Amino acid sequence: HGFRRQVWLVCHLDSYGPLLVAARDLVDELGAQAAVLWGWLRAGDYDARHDLSTAESPGADGHAGEMETSRVLVSHPGLVDESRMGSYFPEGAKEKIPFDELVLNGGALFAPPADFGAVSPAGFVGRADLATAEKGEKEFELAVDWICRVIRRDFLS
Repeated sequence: HGFRRQVWLVCHLDSYGPLLVAARDLVDELGAQAAVLWGWLRAGDYDARHDLSTAESPGADGHAGEMETSRVLVSHPGLVDESRMGSYFPEGAKEKIPFDELVLNGGALFAPPADFGAVSPAGFVGRADLATAEKGEKEFELAVDWICRVIRRDFLS
């Protein structure tokens, strides 16, 4: 009785660590097969932005920017106040160091700000004003394709 396979999708970076611990515990204590999937965010956001974005600098897109807002326009359009969608990029670029991207973007860094308002008084980073539901639909298609491929390969073979 009970489950033998468990898959979690990381939808927020702060959930990543606890889900890794839970997956490890399920495998060690119950012999279950478990996986924590965050690559869907990379496939449907980080990597996709270079093909889908209409911004001048797609790599600078961040929290609630063009890509995230595009997904919300599809999943929860009532939460988007289009009158507040604009363009914001923090001042002063940091020195680029190998692997200094967030872990969800393929890097090795997790350094949450104590106050996101200090990072972005606008509440977003990037070109939220370029977000469209069409981009969001394509992002979700890429993400779902990645999820299905991983589950078929690792859980259904």
